[in-house]
Amino acid sequence: MRIITRTLCADHITPILANLHWSPVKYRVQYKVVVIAYNVLIMQELGYLTDVVKLHAASHYVCSCS
Repeated sequence: MRIITRTLCADHITPILANLHWSPVKYRVQYKVVVIAYNVLIMQELGYLTDVVKLHAASHYVCSCS
């Protein structure tokens, strides 16, 4: 990326990522996992994962109303 944007190694990378509209790797991985989970659970795509992953209904509420 530094070669493409012709920036120096001493320059901060965060403004360059923002300018290119790139997310950090951590967030891209999280996004990809959520997209795959959506495709498996909602869209019923990716048959090889649909057979393995099942939606779990909670038996009680996690947070209280008060």
